[in-house]
Amino acid sequence: DPAILVLEHPTANLSPEEANAFAAIVSNVSAHRSLTTIGVLMDERFAKATGGRLLLWQPATGEMKGRWSLRDYF
Repeated sequence: DPAILVLEHPTANLSPEEANAFAAIVSNVSAHRSLTTIGVLMDERFAKATGGRLLLWQPATGEMKGRWSLRDYF
């Protein structure tokens, strides 16, 4: 079984209701299977609902900025 779930803009074409439902699915599957989930996304609600830690990437410079607990960041 895989140990990592990688998501790239998973809510890009979803309504807010669909994004919330998908966040619940991702959280449940990740917890049930003990997966590390890595996401590249712009949806802060989805990040807050599914994540534990946050690393910000500045695309113009390639710089990685800060590492926070999502509870501390939001």
